[in-house]
Amino acid sequence: MNAWLSRVTDTLTRIPGLTSHQRTFLAEALAEPGRYLLVHRDPVDLPATHAHALLFCGTGLFALRFAEGVPAELDEIHRDVEARFGRLQFGREKLVPHDVQLVLLVPAGIGVRVDGRFAVAGPGELDRVIRARQRHLRPTRVQAIANTVAHQSAREYDLLEFEEAAQGAADPALLDRSEVLAPQRNTALQRPFQHWMTFLDPEQEILVARNYTGPARLTGPAGTGKTVVALHRMARQARRSTGRQLYTTFVKTLANCQETYFRRLAPGTESRVQFAGLHAWALDFLAQRIAAPKLDPHGADRVFSRVWERARADFEDIEPRASYWREEIDRVIKGREIDDLDVYQRADRYGRNGVRLGDDRRADVWHKLYVPYVSEMRERGISDYSDVIAIALAEIRNEPLPEPYDAVVVDEVQDITLAGLRLAHAIAGGNGSSPLLLLGDGQQQVYAGGWRMAEAGIDLRGRGEILRVNYRNRRRVWENAAGIDAVNELGDFDDAPGVPLRDADVTLPDGVVRIWRGPDQYLEAALVDGIRGCGKPLSDIAVLTRTRHEAGRLAGALEAVGIATLPLEDYDGTPRAAVKVGAVHRAKGLDFAAVFHPTWPAGADSRTGAGRERAELAERQKLVAITRARDYAWIGIRDDRPEIQRGR
Repeated sequence: MNAWLSRVTDTLTRIPGLTSHQRTFLAEALAEPGRYLLVHRDPVDLPATHAHALLFCGTGLFALRFAEGVPAELDEIHRDVEARFGRLQFGREKLVPHDVQLVLLVPAGIGVRVDGRFAVAGPGELDRVIRARQRHLRPTRVQAIANTVAHQSAREYDLLEFEEAAQGAADPALLDRSEVLAPQRNTALQRPFQHWMTFLDPEQEILVARNYTGPARLTGPAGTGKTVVALHRMARQARRSTGRQLYTTFVKTLANCQETYFRRLAPGTESRVQFAGLHAWALDFLAQRIAAPKLDPHGADRVFSRVWERARADFEDIEPRASYWREEIDRVIKGREIDDLDVYQRADRYGRNGVRLGDDRRADVWHKLYVPYVSEMRERGISDYSDVIAIALAEIRNEPLPEPYDAVVVDEVQDITLAGLRLAHAIAGGNGSSPLLLLGDGQQQVYAGGWRMAEAGIDLRGRGEILRVNYRNRRRVWENAAGIDAVNELGDFDDAPGVPLRDADVTLPDGVVRIWRGPDQYLEAALVDGIRGCGKPLSDIAVLTRTRHEAGRLAGALEAVGIATLPLEDYDGTPRAAVKVGAVHRAKGLDFAAVFHPTWPAGADSRTGAGRERAELAERQKLVAITRARDYAWIGIRDDRPEIQRGR
């Protein structure tokens, strides 16, 4: 090693224009063999938009810039570095351009605040920064990348040559795109599953850098990478700006998991990039502005139960399930900001037309359910989730945010209410130039109701993409899910027809689907056998049910035989040797290597009225559950007919 460092020192000494301080930094960059350094030919008159050096090693690629503070041209430096790597293809390994780490090399005693756009290293600290990165590039790949970039940048940078540099076998550098995609995907598939969650397929890179001048949307069937693209867009923005960003969604589990994945993409951005469920954001916002309402969902359930018991005789001939009428209040009346009976009687009940309510029936809903429910809630001084959205929306309309967000991403937008969509738009600025990005797919709607984008006052014309390539599911998993009759009630953002899952292109081959059919009493035993025999680690397995009650039942059965479980609502994306168990609503937007989904035969519910709505919703929930699986899907169909035998 001493001989190696001696050669490094001799080589750096011969480079004109470098100070001793700068040579010390670059010597640390080359602290061990297998690292390659390109040094700018004119370090004295360096263009303000360039890095002084480019470093290539097993933990990734780095752009090094000597500085005594944050350069005013930081954004331009990022753009120049990204341009040098933007078209680079190098065999099985692929690094998206914004993943290059910019490191400011500062003298001793200089304090520079890190904000996620760059790392900072003082004397003796650069090697630690380099080793902290989690990329794992093979030595021959590192050399191939360094040689390729050196060739492309030969007019500005020189590659330092050392006799003891690794001399591996010849390795391909630039390849045709068609030759590269499949090997890159195979490499990603072989890495630990948590890395798959942020794998950006090379075909998606153009969407990361695309600029929009107002609200935009990414839509497409399950598995087409909408969330991954959005996370990489946010990471790219975090590298270029110190402005705030917000990722929000209807389900807090998704926000918690995506935050974990994002921190791996853009460490150091915790103070600027926020991940929160929409209700959590609203409660925090109201606590800072006025006072947070007393959210009491269990108290709200008790209030509605009392109201329903008094009024049920007037509604049971239409639909006897109390949950249907609770959804009418939450998803239609409150969800659409309706505060007047005349407005309710004229309103389109998107996704609820299985039960047609005329004026008289709507008047009954209003006077016998909605008004008594609201009145008793006010008397008790408590709020439900819809109230939280309404209060926050009223407050932000009265006084917009003083410090706007640079970007607001709304994931699984099809499941939020119209009022929730309006709140998200207001958070982003509420106008035609708002930096709002909506991600969603009507086929994956798992909550009742619906809306049309125009009702929220959001114009998406000319801004957005329809993604058509499924990158998540292996072919056999996709084939099973694509055969589900999942009706899209959302209209897919009005301006373009939706692409159903069956019309998606599939990139990953193979896959395994297992179907179990049998009496409900044998479900637990079949599930245990399936999990033990699937060949996947517990950390990569999920059991997704239709109800929370069923999730508790099956989690208890697994724990009883020694299979560790973790409630899905407590999952934040951190690997843990436990099967995730929860209702499919909690799994929106997530991926697992293997998914186990207990269900009932299609058509078990009525195909008329509210029963038809429930059946359609159940099919969409089934599609969502199965498409969470990358490699392996187990579908347990409970069938209590006498002729159905165990295990068939």
